[in-house]
Amino acid sequence: MIYRIYVDGKEKEAEVRFKKYSREADNRAREEIIRYYLDEEAAAEVRIGSAEKISLHCHTKMSGGAALLSPKELVRQAYEDGYKAVAITDCGNVQAFPECYMEWKRLWDGYKEKCSADGKEAVLQDFLKLIYGLEGKLLTEEGKIFPILIYAKNETGLRNLYRIVTASYLQYFENDTALIPSILLDKYREGLMLASADDGVPDTVLSVCEEDSICREILTGWDRECSSRAGTYEIPGVKPESRSFIAGQAEYISPLREGRYLPEYPDADKELRKICEEQLKELFGGQPVPEAADRLERELKAVCEKGYAGLYMMWRQLVSRSCEKGYPVGARGAVGSSFIAYLCGISEINPLSCEAGGYDIPAEIFMGAGLDRGPDIDLIFAEEIQAFIQNSVKDLPGVGETCYGGTVSLISERKARLMTEEYFIKNASVKRDKKTEKSVIEKLTGVKRCNGHHPGGIIVCPRGEELLSFTPLTLSNPGQKQSTMFDYHYITPGLLKMDILGSDSFDLLHFLQENTKTRIGGISLDDKKTLKLICDTDMEKIDKLPEFGSGYVRRIIAEMHPVAFEDLIRICALAHGSGIWYENQEELIRNKLIKAEDCITSADDIMLCLIGHGMGRKAAYEIMQTVRKGRGLSSIQKLLMRKAGIEQWYMDVCEKADYIFPKAHAVSAAMTAVRLAYYMVHYPEVYEEGLSAVS
Repeated sequence: MIYRIYVDGKEKEAEVRFKKYSREADNRAREEIIRYYLDEEAAAEVRIGSAEKISLHCHTKMSGGAALLSPKELVRQAYEDGYKAVAITDCGNVQAFPECYMEWKRLWDGYKEKCSADGKEAVLQDFLKLIYGLEGKLLTEEGKIFPILIYAKNETGLRNLYRIVTASYLQYFENDTALIPSILLDKYREGLMLASADDGVPDTVLSVCEEDSICREILTGWDRECSSRAGTYEIPGVKPESRSFIAGQAEYISPLREGRYLPEYPDADKELRKICEEQLKELFGGQPVPEAADRLERELKAVCEKGYAGLYMMWRQLVSRSCEKGYPVGARGAVGSSFIAYLCGISEINPLSCEAGGYDIPAEIFMGAGLDRGPDIDLIFAEEIQAFIQNSVKDLPGVGETCYGGTVSLISERKARLMTEEYFIKNASVKRDKKTEKSVIEKLTGVKRCNGHHPGGIIVCPRGEELLSFTPLTLSNPGQKQSTMFDYHYITPGLLKMDILGSDSFDLLHFLQENTKTRIGGISLDDKKTLKLICDTDMEKIDKLPEFGSGYVRRIIAEMHPVAFEDLIRICALAHGSGIWYENQEELIRNKLIKAEDCITSADDIMLCLIGHGMGRKAAYEIMQTVRKGRGLSSIQKLLMRKAGIEQWYMDVCEKADYIFPKAHAVSAAMTAVRLAYYMVHYPEVYEEGLSAVS
């Protein structure tokens, strides 16, 4: 095997007698080369690399139909096969970068741990290097199009690559192809390395399997970005002598920015405290109940210390703008468990105990065991006003650039199965067996289809920061919304995402308010006629009523026998859970082994039950979280529950649950449904008119 060594910028070669690459060969090669060329003192300056283990043109499933490896698989396979460097060069986009980097980081962390255990130092230069680039379509001044490879040499080059790929989608996207004009490339040339893509055949870190040809036949026509390659293009002034040269020029860099970047809202701490304290006085007078005062102080301390007060103030402004126009707002998720959110007008759900007029929702549900989790606030607006509210984000204090959170639409397993089935039906002569069919489905699953965007997720960049320093931008399809090219999940650890969702239920409530002059705030949630309509067990279905109208929920109602709004909250939570009712508690109630009021309906029920049995808040929270996510119970958790006096049936229910709904979300959904039912009962003609108006 031939290894190359670089001394003072000059390349030399040395032969090491190993037939196949291995980590052992790599270490022995270093020792042999150092002994042959250098003395001990110069050893630290040696940089070696295998000439056979550098790949500068690798596609992933993000290239549409051009490749069958996921970004994670590509990196892992390159590492296991002993590659010194691989370049990620998908067709026209850089969407594989975050996943590649996260897998690389996982491997690097594991490598460091192993080195530490062996008493060795982990040297980054000895580890797999990822080179970030793309295969693009260069548009010359003469109007000709050539394939080109662009590599980021360093941080500057990476940001310039983001600028280039962003412009190619937002300004130079023609005939389903993202073009890169030569003038654009010249403008952002710093920190980049360029090469002709020659015949456009990518390197590979895997040998082709038999079924790959079947996959490529199925995907024929998908590869829009890697379109026809007519000839090559000579890059002026760039003639790299070898793969080692290019790999050696690239630095170890990260495609993601570290840290948390939130907008700065002026005097947010003082403003939020003032608003909450004034509202507390409005609710309870000069001497609020101890529970309310303690809860507020506990939440405010946590929010202000973590720097999240500005987020509450931002959301407060958006809710106010909607309400000023006569459109009510609903809460989604667990934000209703925040007493601050209730006092400052973000949520209308009082999370205090029933004795204090609330719904008994622990603060930990939203803020974490130590109240140290960042607020993940999702609100629901009327669809008529959703775009206006989303556009209003850019006018909030401290906000700079904004865009939609991007998603990448992938071929699902179900779609891959259908595509594979269709292929074998059309090609009856092709050998078909279960092993090949399974492999084809696995390879097709996860191939990129198109760019998408979160329907309500607005990514917020603080004033003074550049969005392109976090992610390139693109246009979603369909919708043509400017959105992040990276999947938003990779960006939101650093940047704020404001979930401004839409629902036509709130359009309908707006219509009903305006045309009946009955405001939703004046509707009693325990109105007898409304509850009679919803709770009537003889009603198998109530058409046109959300939440409580479907046949599935009506069957839960028939078993639970609700009589009050509190009961409807429990039913709403059960209906949205998974594995918590059907073939679980339904059978216990039907066989009269437990009563309806004993049921676990929301995640909050578990935490409150355990605390009520004397368990500490932290332990109760952790058990609730485990069960809520469908992870069952550990042996230690079972032991803690038995010591607390929890019955076996309760633990069995927890073990069977797949997902349990948060109570705050159930309260919000039940409120909306009951209010609509109120109009349905008291203003049936206007209700029907409203349905037609918003459909």
